[in-house]
Amino acid sequence: MLNIRVLGTKFNAKAYLDEPSWITLKEGSVEVSTLDNKSKERMLPNDQVYYTVSDGLVLIRSSAQANVDSWTTGDLRFDNKTLKEMAKVIERRYDVKIRIMDSSLVEEYFTCHFRKDLTIDQAMELLKETRRVDYRIEKKTVYLYKK
Repeated sequence: MLNIRVLGTKFNAKAYLDEPSWITLKEGSVEVSTLDNKSKERMLPNDQVYYTVSDGLVLIRSSAQANVDSWTTGDLRFDNKTLKEMAKVIERRYDVKIRIMDSSLVEEYFTCHFRKDLTIDQAMELLKETRRVDYRIEKKTVYLYKK
């Protein structure tokens, strides 16, 4: 768990149980510390902080502007992310369950951008075009597999 001290800013926080936490700063200043105050970082615009229990608090200075801006626009942007990592985000966005049917796809890396106005069908079509992935949607479940 983390403490976040906001110092006049625009920022985004992503924190889910059993997943790494991310803080992304667009404008202003943010101070992030662990609950025990043993680790503390002051963020500047375009910085990101990553936190896991095993790694602790990690500051990433001046991350890519496109990644910082994507959460303000509502877009989904994946830069060199595994299909497994992407699936969690897509599930939350579209309220679907994603099943990766071919285990060789789980750790395959992707870079892609989904505009906020895309439907799940349109997003899957884009994913299909970026790699040799195909899909089928049945009710609220998306099945991903190799062509």
